[in-house]
Amino acid sequence: MDGYRRAALALHGLSETDRHWMLARLREAERMQLTELIDELHMLGIPADPSLLAGVKDAAPVARRELSRLHEASANAMLALLAREPAGLMAILLRAERWPWAKSFLARLDPGLREAVVALLKNEAPVSERRSTMLVSRVEARLEEDAQTRPATRLARITAWTGWNAQFGREALSAVYARWTR
Repeated sequence: MDGYRRAALALHGLSETDRHWMLARLREAERMQLTELIDELHMLGIPADPSLLAGVKDAAPVARRELSRLHEASANAMLALLAREPAGLMAILLRAERWPWAKSFLARLDPGLREAVVALLKNEAPVSERRSTMLVSRVEARLEEDAQTRPATRLARITAWTGWNAQFGREALSAVYARWTR
């Protein structure tokens, strides 16, 4: 059971005021995911019993890990990273976990590509855990590479622009001065 499902089950067992207090302290994306899962628990008729989580803890220990760069990525960053990838790869990545950027990412895709990805998400058989994990780790590595090269690229662009702007400014001032002194 993933961390969000466990958290939703724990929150489901709290009183409504405690649940709202806890949810209010989370980021918007996390709050939305947990609210969806809690609503699902209500719809399924699962009782709000804190002891349910104790059974889950004993049955399946989950390794704790820090939020990866992929969890904290924006939809725009993911679009830039995956723009040239096939729809099948996007679907595998989106199915791997509940990403905070998933809905916004899909909304930013071209309509044809978005339809292909959504169709694959609905119809394609689940991917093996190993393949999914390998893909996630590779995308995280690409995000890391992109983050390391982006500041240098941005700095080069700014330096080039300011150099051009400074040169243009000097030339413009020289031209204005030349006209006034005639």
